[in-house]
Amino acid sequence: MKCDFMGAVFDPANFVQCGVKTYPEAYMLLKEHIAYMHIKDALYKDHSVVPAGLGDGRVADILTDLYRSGFDGFLSIEPHLGSFNGFAELELNAKINAKISAMPRGGPKLFAVACEALKRIIAEIGAKAE
Repeated sequence: MKCDFMGAVFDPANFVQCGVKTYPEAYMLLKEHIAYMHIKDALYKDHSVVPAGLGDGRVADILTDLYRSGFDGFLSIEPHLGSFNGFAELELNAKINAKISAMPRGGPKLFAVACEALKRIIAEIGAKAE
């Protein structure tokens, strides 16, 4: 039963870090209650947090289904990123985003990486919807 006064926050990385399959298992159980999405991804093998779409949280599948369902809730970026497999490749690929590559290491750069990962997923969902 859905409540008009309270909704759930869904964070794919948290499910991955607890060994739970995010999609379709956890997502379908909670879908009707989701009002807020924390955009964070993780890997089952070591529970490390990675940019959205680079982990096992099936972030793109979840966002695609929410989009198709008319989701009008909120997204927040939770970067929590440190060093992860693939970070060097992201840094070196200046053709993707030279501004990010030129940023100093640390919080702002990691937040920018997380933003770009979400933007890439949203663009792919939009392209498929056309």
